[in-house]
Amino acid sequence: MIGFLRGEIFKIGDQSLLLDVGGVGYEVFMTSLELSNLKEKEKLIVFTYHHQKEDMVALFGFRKETTKKLFELLTSVSGLGPKTTLGILSHISEEDLISAIVSGDITSLVKLPGIGNKTAGRVVLELQDKLQNIYGNVGIANYGSNDQGDISIISDAESALTFLGYSKKEISEAIRKLVKKNKEYTLDNLIRDALKELGK
Repeated sequence: MIGFLRGEIFKIGDQSLLLDVGGVGYEVFMTSLELSNLKEKEKLIVFTYHHQKEDMVALFGFRKETTKKLFELLTSVSGLGPKTTLGILSHISEEDLISAIVSGDITSLVKLPGIGNKTAGRVVLELQDKLQNIYGNVGIANYGSNDQGDISIISDAESALTFLGYSKKEISEAIRKLVKKNKEYTLDNLIRDALKELGK
């Protein structure tokens, strides 16, 4: 099994790239988000997932091992093949997808390509606990905090802002921006500054 490849990008396509590894060209399928940040002739290391079944033999590549792990977890869910999963990861950030699954946000999941209500339900049912164990509280996934006090403050602030009518996406973006600048927030100050950010 191929765990990773190191080489030079020979050609970039819409869904994949050709990676020159010692004179051998490997076709590696990647998300559109990752492909858009790459250039031909660039040196690259990709962590790979080798998919081999009767209907398909393909290599899928990821710049981060965490993204590869998330891909593997998603493809373990019935109804999510590797191409569908790659499409999902092309439309949402890793952090936002983890947050949606852990919080059981079916509404956000069904907006992604290839996911209907039944599939979204299976994703939450099968992966919610697994992702919780791997990544911890949703606050950690969203904001990079490892302090339980910070997580509690973030959670309480999210609840208060949701009650005021703001969407989860708006709240997540505002709080993430604030916490990156200052992780010493009290609950009152976080809500106050988040409201200012949301009002811009």
